[in-house]
Amino acid sequence: MEKEDQHTIPRSYLKAWCDPATPNGAFIWVFPRQGGQGERRSPRSTFAAEDFYTLPGPSGERDLSVENALGVIEGAFVGVRDGALLQRRPLSNAEKDDLCAFVAAMLTRTIRFTDHHRSQWSETLRKMEHIEKAPTEVKARWAGVPSGTHEPMGIDDVRAMAAFTAQRNVTQMVPILAPLLGAMKLTIMETESTPGFITSDAPCVWFDPAASLMPWPINGHGLASPTIEVMMPVSPRQAMLLTWHIDEGYRPIDEDVVMEINRSVRGHCHRSFVVSRRLAKPGWFEQLPPILRKA
Repeated sequence: MEKEDQHTIPRSYLKAWCDPATPNGAFIWVFPRQGGQGERRSPRSTFAAEDFYTLPGPSGERDLSVENALGVIEGAFVGVRDGALLQRRPLSNAEKDDLCAFVAAMLTRTIRFTDHHRSQWSETLRKMEHIEKAPTEVKARWAGVPSGTHEPMGIDDVRAMAAFTAQRNVTQMVPILAPLLGAMKLTIMETESTPGFITSDAPCVWFDPAASLMPWPINGHGLASPTIEVMMPVSPRQAMLLTWHIDEGYRPIDEDVVMEINRSVRGHCHRSFVVSRRLAKPGWFEQLPPILRKA
């Protein structure tokens, strides 16, 4: 069946982590989140789920529009990664837009992100179905839930969000997030260390160092925060960082910073992380950042 196995993390992205020491240099190393033995896998069969983005068509056919749209985003990203980033040249506005669209997709398409949002929509649906059985006067007070528009979401809309969470997240959130990310400053961090940067099944990491100092409910992460940082590994040699305050360009970093980035990626992953070599460093599993461990 056409495009039945759909990747929550694209194989074109994972290919950058193929270990040249494996047969034909065609395999990556996938480790459990909490550590253990790494497993050699092909990017083709890693982080794939059956019809994860497929929608039902009006006549029951498989609607692959979301999967196809993601394929366009992935292709544009590979072009920038293997072109401008590999050559270490300044990006055009279009190339930066392509990177930011890919980051937005990598945030919204993963199993971790989907499971989180599906649980929220499922709980909302459960409450609405409970209200459906309530007396008329109660229903009048709970006619729907806010949708971000002038019209509340009815129970059929919520049911669709719970049933097709990944598809709706991608189509609704990527067009909003991509231009917001594109307005931020882009730094490409680089390393020549081995194994370099790692990645995972949830590779887009948001961090706001000031958030923990703010009271609830304004302590959540948001792109409007002047201290927000959005980081995603591009390859074992490069990782992209989007901020409002760090100068743009290519920036070599030392091993301590690489260790901290990998610690963040490993800690943020859902179930698995990916390495370009069959090794996992103890520092990736530490609870405290290097600067605090040395204090």
